[in-house]
Amino acid sequence: MRALFSIATLSAVISAIGNPVDVSSYSNINEIHTSHVHLNLDVSFDKRQLSGVASHTMKVVKPSVKSAFFDIVGIDVSAALIGQGSLFYQAQYRVSSPRPKLGDALEVDIPECFRNGKDLTINITYATNEKQTATSWMTKEQTACGTLEYLYT
Repeated sequence: MRALFSIATLSAVISAIGNPVDVSSYSNINEIHTSHVHLNLDVSFDKRQLSGVASHTMKVVKPSVKSAFFDIVGIDVSAALIGQGSLFYQAQYRVSSPRPKLGDALEVDIPECFRNGKDLTINITYATNEKQTATSWMTKEQTACGTLEYLYT
């Protein structure tokens, strides 16, 4: 009985993630989606790492939305803040891998006080790790001038 309940619970969670438009994404864009993103990142060539904050201005489509889902691969999330205007609070978040071939799903809870239909901001503090696939790094010896390192995405 317990195994059946766990499988049913997992199935409910997986079906709640995603959207009817893009099956290759965990994001719930039919309920809430990013309308603007501002990146404030530090670049470490020594660590081959990007770290900082991605600030997502979110357009609320469904006022009762309880979570915002983001697609992530190869990042370690250390904090999430949620707010409207200048008022921000720590947000609860979870990282899961319901379909590993798609990467990971970052779920950020939207507290009831923000379920008012107004746009909101979610700030995600993170650092890339060795599993990230979005950047490539070149040593200075690999570049044409041979004097500067190079990062491309």
